[in-house]
Amino acid sequence: MIYSTEILIPAVITTILVISWVYFAIYIKKIKEVAIERAYQKFEQWKEEAMEKDLDLYKKKIDETLNEKYNSMLESWKFKVERDIRDDAIKRSKSSMMGHISEQFAPYMAFEKYNLSPADARFLGSPIDFVVFNGSSLGTIDSIFFVEVKSGDSMLTGKEKTLKEAVDKGKVKWIKINI
Repeated sequence: MIYSTEILIPAVITTILVISWVYFAIYIKKIKEVAIERAYQKFEQWKEEAMEKDLDLYKKKIDETLNEKYNSMLESWKFKVERDIRDDAIKRSKSSMMGHISEQFAPYMAFEKYNLSPADARFLGSPIDFVVFNGSSLGTIDSIFFVEVKSGDSMLTGKEKTLKEAVDKGKVKWIKINI
């Protein structure tokens, strides 16, 4: 079998063209696969960056919202606490003023109960409110009273307690100093 060039050349050319076309198709397919892979990678990279940006933006908005809310709550709390402190200070001040006023008027209000004359009372203020020299307004002192005025549920201070204990134990003395 002898092949003629008329048949052989077109056959070789056709074979070369078919092989080239197959090779080209395979090459195009590879390029397409690489292009798709790169496009997918770029898309994923973009998606991650966009999500990070969105996440950062959402975090920032959440932080701002929380800061605004908690600052508002803090201001409200501070206002309430400040008002409570002021109310308490006013209440204490009123109580203290009433105590001081009561101490000044105590001889006129309570001494009758103990059969004491306000004219015999001497205001000291500290460590005891009054010393009453019973009978001094009549010219003879027959007894001495140490008087502490308290309002409400007030208790004796430490110094007042020690003074009361000294008086209760009879640890009271008379001293005359000549100059």
